[in-house]
Amino acid sequence: MVNCYIKKGNRLNVVEGIEFLENNEDKNSVIWIDMLLPTLQEIRAVEDMFDMQFPTKQETEEIELSSRYWEENNRIEINSYFLINDNKSAFNETVSFILQGSLLISVRYKKLQSFDTFTKKLLISPREFKTGYSIFCQIIDIRIDADADTIENLSKEITKIRKHVFTDYSNDDEEILEKISTFEDLNMKIRENLTDKQRILNSLLKSQKFVDDKHELPIMLKDIKSLIDHTNFNFERLEYLQNIFIG
Repeated sequence: MVNCYIKKGNRLNVVEGIEFLENNEDKNSVIWIDMLLPTLQEIRAVEDMFDMQFPTKQETEEIELSSRYWEENNRIEINSYFLINDNKSAFNETVSFILQGSLLISVRYKKLQSFDTFTKKLLISPREFKTGYSIFCQIIDIRIDADADTIENLSKEITKIRKHVFTDYSNDDEEILEKISTFEDLNMKIRENLTDKQRILNSLLKSQKFVDDKHELPIMLKDIKSLIDHTNFNFERLEYLQNIFIG
């Protein structure tokens, strides 16, 4: 599914599909193309229209910074982690972003709550978002807030299990150790997710392509640093509980 967001003045129109992009006038008014589970034909069509090449799925999963963020000619290409936690398992799903002029193109292969939340905000207040860059920053900011909520919930769960162990402990050791392991895995995924965004936003802050629109980046980086500190503290708490059982 491909949704194109067309901005003309303070008005915003949403068009599904890419057929209308063949009209050059409409193409120049698009500020965001959101591609969810795009077909190969849709990817090729957008690449041809905007003279660009999307990274392959394998390239988006590479972890070195040169594969997560790079600048080329008149565009910036970003691969960023978005945490998915279904209470059974947690994993980081990569979303690709391309910033080219005032246009943002996002490519994703999972439905993500952060995008749904932002889309509602965009439709309610379209005049707040003038370019694809401002859209990108807001999506990342929403994701950071969601990560903060996840960390807060995890901290509460760690507190519960600690209280349970030291007060009315009656469970088998294996059950407790399994919970600790699950919490450690989630905490690790959160930290990977945050560290990835920290590196990307630091690179974007140093970029010369968006000189006048960087006031949000230092705030987001400060929030990320604080959240990483919280994940480190959670690791210490989990390690303490685990050492009790091992000892």
